Amino acid sequence: LKAMELARFGAGAIGEVDQIGRRLKNCVGDQEAWHEAWSEMAERVEAYGDREMAEGRRMGAGAYYLRAATYHFIGERFIPP
Repeated sequence: LKAMELARFGAGAIGEVDQIGRRLKNCVGDQEAWHEAWSEMAERVEAYGDREMAEGRRMGAGAYYLRAATYHFIGERFIPP
């Protein structure tokens, strides 16, 4: 499935999750690294949504924004209270 097809379900895109996992392979226990990796991917995906919105494609933008929100949510889980 394409990233857009997965995004409409609110899930992460497997390719993006794999990129994050590869980046964090040697960062077990490093909460800041995990927060940073998930947040950076969220911002990248959010930018895709911004481009879709600017071109008038609200449904496509919404799918990207939903996926970005999921990544932001995961990233903030690594911030100690």
